[in-house]
Amino acid sequence: MPWDSDLDGDLVERFVAALLLLENPHGNRITPAGGDRGVDIQIEHPDGGFDVYQVKRYTGPLTAAQKNAVKESWEIFLAETLPVRHVRSWTLVAPLNPSNQRLDWFRELTGGQAFPTYWMGRASLDGKAGDNPRLVEYFFGNGAVRLQELMTQAMYAGSRIEPGLGSQGLLDGVVSRHASLAAALNDVDPFYTYRIEIRSGRLRDLPWNDADSRSCPSAALIEYKELDEDTYVVLWTIPRAGESAYLRPITTSVILKPGEGSPELQAVREFLEYGAPLRDVPATVTAIEGPPSLVRDTGDGRIHIMIPPRAAEELPDLEIRLIAPDETPLGHLDVVDIRYAQGSAGQGRWLAARDRSGVLECEFLMGGPGSGQLRMTMQPLTGKTPAQVLPAVRLVSAFNSGAGIMLAVREGQPFSHVWGLGEVDEATTPWGSPTVKVLEALRTVQQHTTQRVVIPAHIDTEELKKLLLFSRLLNGEQVPMSWDRLPLPARMQEILPETDQEMRLRAALVMSLQLGGREITLDCAMHVFYQGAILGESADDTITLVPGPHGAATALIGPLVLPPAAAEG
Repeated sequence: MPWDSDLDGDLVERFVAALLLLENPHGNRITPAGGDRGVDIQIEHPDGGFDVYQVKRYTGPLTAAQKNAVKESWEIFLAETLPVRHVRSWTLVAPLNPSNQRLDWFRELTGGQAFPTYWMGRASLDGKAGDNPRLVEYFFGNGAVRLQELMTQAMYAGSRIEPGLGSQGLLDGVVSRHASLAAALNDVDPFYTYRIEIRSGRLRDLPWNDADSRSCPSAALIEYKELDEDTYVVLWTIPRAGESAYLRPITTSVILKPGEGSPELQAVREFLEYGAPLRDVPATVTAIEGPPSLVRDTGDGRIHIMIPPRAAEELPDLEIRLIAPDETPLGHLDVVDIRYAQGSAGQGRWLAARDRSGVLECEFLMGGPGSGQLRMTMQPLTGKTPAQVLPAVRLVSAFNSGAGIMLAVREGQPFSHVWGLGEVDEATTPWGSPTVKVLEALRTVQQHTTQRVVIPAHIDTEELKKLLLFSRLLNGEQVPMSWDRLPLPARMQEILPETDQEMRLRAALVMSLQLGGREITLDCAMHVFYQGAILGESADDTITLVPGPHGAATALIGPLVLPPAAAEG
């Protein structure tokens, strides 16, 4: 290590911080802006205690002034940090090998404490540096330049594959090259790892949702670059440790250009006041700063700022709660996939979540100017199972002008105030009691078949009537039926009374439905009991029964296997 060269003190401290913090992801470097309280680096342990490090760039025998500086840092630590921290150890880090005389001085200075103190000298630092050659090369060698070269290749080399390979050969060549570049980047960059993905399609058609950030929640940056008209590359930059973003920060200077009175201007206000994400806002990128791996394209475009899922990791489990006017709970709905942010220009908070089925999405703007906002978006039910969506549909259908909705800790305290129906954006919904009735009928049908029942895009009117009838029967009802004629095979003549008297008989029908182009067959039959039936017109192959003066019919559920056919006079 080139310790004896004329090194900048901050460079030494950043290098030492990187050595320690990349090994200990639960640590952080203390910025001196507000006073470091005698601490340059602190590493927290599971027991809540801290190992504290004070870094000095001294490489030769300590001078009197340097000894005074160490003494001052120690005294500040004792006065300002020790009373408010559970300290496990305190270490002076300086790239020199102290003499016995200096070690005696150090022990006298720091002795008498309930925790141990150490001097991490040149030999220890060289040992740690030897275990992390990429870090040494990055700070003191050619690593940063090499990293920039690799990144340029990663983002642009896809267009340099030799022609004549055919479509599959071209794709294989691009994927193979970028896989090699990702491995090389991971080997060179001490602060970040990289994941590269080649995709077919046009970058301009990307939906710009949070799918890519959800696929890698720990990513610090996701970059996109067109390779040609039909292919683009996605690059995830992932911190190796919690302090990577501090040791090599990524910053962007942007001028937002929303039109006066436009939805984009409202979005910018919500971003500043609540931390809500920005979507498709005109902007000019004026500067990008960060590690050498960062692509520094600037200029005009449209900016999207998305909220990473990890921002909500410290929140408790939450639910949407339906409240009656007298504040009695009417129902609740667990929410998942929570994203959370806070405004930079106020006390506002933004939270977005969905129900477990994904058909109800809510966006809460809380604690900012005015009463905030609640936006509810209902997604199509098609293709979902009725059991999946019923909790969300029931809650929304019960949200009427007399009820309110709030966000709350699951089975616990309120997390927001209560919104009434008129205060909720997009509160009009096709989900009402008829929708609930149909979904409950589909769920009941699912209980009587091994076939998968999903919600179709459309149900024919006659099939809907049949579905609702089947649901009533399956739930134990005896349903009166209207009828005007009952055709029977001519062979049934043998069991019918020979007179014109009224008779009773039972018929069983296989229960099946046409849902979404599929026939769903149930595990039971609909039994219909006809009373007051009389013989009507007959033909060669059929006879017909019609209602007599006391004709009636009742349907109920029965077994698929029937006793031999019979009629009673």
